[in-house]
Amino acid sequence: MTVRGEFTDGVRWLKRCYDDDHGHEHVAAYLLSRDDHHVLVDSGSHHYEDDLVQILTEHVGDGSFDAVVLSHPDLPHSANIRAVQAIDDDVELICANSAPEVVGLPARTRVAFNETMQIGTRDITFLESPLADIIFTTWPYDHETGVIFTADGFGLFHDPGECDRVFDTDLDGLTVDDLATYHRHSLRWLELIDPTKLMAHLRQIFDERDISYVAPAHGSPIAGHLLPEYFDMLETAIEQVAAESKYGVEM
Repeated sequence: MTVRGEFTDGVRWLKRCYDDDHGHEHVAAYLLSRDDHHVLVDSGSHHYEDDLVQILTEHVGDGSFDAVVLSHPDLPHSANIRAVQAIDDDVELICANSAPEVVGLPARTRVAFNETMQIGTRDITFLESPLADIIFTTWPYDHETGVIFTADGFGLFHDPGECDRVFDTDLDGLTVDDLATYHRHSLRWLELIDPTKLMAHLRQIFDERDISYVAPAHGSPIAGHLLPEYFDMLETAIEQVAAESKYGVEM
């Protein structure tokens, strides 16, 4: 597991890449830090449990580890919850899941979709995700940094030499086919929807907020000023996925 330095103030990208049939895929968590207060967004894969615990122990130190904020409860995101909580007995688990024991989670503080909660020294809004692979998926939005953590949405397969890439100045090298390949593979229901309606909803979510970066669990962070260009590419990619399906909306 590697730690990329803060790609924006107070946000560290904790990640490991895995080989997929389509290329490398990130499985990541993000650590929010300010004034010795820390919040972890997702907990990553059990394959790097020991590395994650070591990294968190080093970065948190004697500070306050306030909470683990969980986007949704499948294993690439929730597998290390108990290991993380073992670092500090007071670490709170916060997520939208209604029955944590059913998916193997410990007790948690439940949030409602679009609820804003004060967690330690920061406010986080748990946006309802329109790009999700399971129910109870939220996109945590950190008001302090302006980062929105999009879990499975906005992901990307990448070449082995691009594991540390952040799209901060441009989208050079990113193609519509790249976006179509990832989202077709990860969100199988996309072939059944109306791309125009989905993209209108996505744009509304982002237009209503000051977004500094999009931080996906399975892709590279994307600077907010690049989102208009990115959304145009994503819309074309989703139209491509829908057009390939015999079940989708006619284009």
